[in-house]
Amino acid sequence: MASIQKRDRKPKPWRAEVCINGVRKSKSFLTKTEAKVWAAEMTTRAHSHEHGSTNSNMSGRGDFTVDDLLVRYLKDVTPTHKGARFEQKRIEFFRRNDLARVPLDKLCADDIVAFRNERLKTVSNSSVNRELNILSSMFSIAVREWKVGLTSNPVRDVKRPKENPHREVIITDSERDEIVAELRSKKPGRRKGQAGRHIEARGERGESVNEIVAEMFLFALETCMRLGEISAIKRSWCREGYVALPREVTKTQTARQVPLTRTAQNILAKRSVMQRPFPVDPNTASAIFRKAKKAVGLHHIRFHDARHTAITRLADDEKANLSMLQLSAISGHSDPRMLKRYYNPKPERLAAKIAHL
Repeated sequence: MASIQKRDRKPKPWRAEVCINGVRKSKSFLTKTEAKVWAAEMTTRAHSHEHGSTNSNMSGRGDFTVDDLLVRYLKDVTPTHKGARFEQKRIEFFRRNDLARVPLDKLCADDIVAFRNERLKTVSNSSVNRELNILSSMFSIAVREWKVGLTSNPVRDVKRPKENPHREVIITDSERDEIVAELRSKKPGRRKGQAGRHIEARGERGESVNEIVAEMFLFALETCMRLGEISAIKRSWCREGYVALPREVTKTQTARQVPLTRTAQNILAKRSVMQRPFPVDPNTASAIFRKAKKAVGLHHIRFHDARHTAITRLADDEKANLSMLQLSAISGHSDPRMLKRYYNPKPERLAAKIAHL
């Protein structure tokens, strides 16, 4: 049995404790995730010794369950992914599910089907597919590298749910103005420090976090950039007329140069003296944005819709007259089919383009 507790101690406030065969072991960590991974690893190691196996390759699948794979994946693979925070939460959920208790020597596609059908009762098709993607990745690595005795990935034999219809939300100028006004009207945000103290959350220029999020939102509407990319921008990446994003911060792991409109250049110019023009964590920015849009009754809008809106406007701009390749170079889409999901032209605009033919 493991317990995770947060204490008002620096620099490692998170304490994990496990009890194995009546012996208690504990260790402190900087983050809750590290504490959970250590506790899970200690529990799994004890399980291995109980079954007479200490092989780090986990060979002999009869001794292990799906949970053992989940623990190793969480420790070795998840931290390397850009969506590690989301993936960690999903894996923690998987570990509480009946699927985690299935022995590897009895694992088959029927177990994945049962998991899929159960999840479809509570979450959307797209959510289930994302969860199946994580499981599929884990099983594929286990087959290729972990020598657990699995000969195939059971997820590949399961029919996937049909994806949800793509969102087609284009943010209007009035909606933009309402959200920005709400963000700018808020008092400086406050966040909790690691030691339990509350510290005022302000940028290097004395702005409140809400005001910085407003600028991030406006910048996204001009550049097609993702929230994580905007948050990561450093002063050294800013060039005359564009921002050079290194591969480490892009979703596709491909470096790209994002050209800036005049409005985007003006936003960045006001913030160019800062080491990080937009010094707000993506998760914090997302939470603040959600509160603001709900406050003005625009519940259907998400921050990511700014990217959708920017791509559609660029594609519709007759002066820019961008080709699909040029548009994908700006947005960072490597697959034109994905780019098409974001481009939602109005029928009357398309009709006007061919009216003279």
